[in-house]
Amino acid sequence: MDTSPNISNSDIRNFLTRRLGEKESDDLMLYIDSEIQKEVSAQVDASKKEIMAWREEMRTVFATKEDAHELQHKLVKRVSKAEGTLILWALVFWVTQLIAVLCFLKFYK
Repeated sequence: MDTSPNISNSDIRNFLTRRLGEKESDDLMLYIDSEIQKEVSAQVDASKKEIMAWREEMRTVFATKEDAHELQHKLVKRVSKAEGTLILWALVFWVTQLIAVLCFLKFYK
């Protein structure tokens, strides 16, 4: 038996007309069409709800441009503070080294 997955509406209608008659086949086709429309409508509504949920999640979870700008400003402040601390410690290191060398030279003579 050949079972083709692609059966057209006219093939179904012709089959039902031969088996049930014109009026019954029309009624059955209307019922099938309405059930298909209900199913498609339900799936479309579910997809729309899911898309709306994703959009809302993106709005609440992901950062906005203002959040990114604020984060960048905080990061620049932190890096500047770290650079200042690093320069201070480098200065302290070299001053200490200079004092150590001077003390070494004084005691060596």
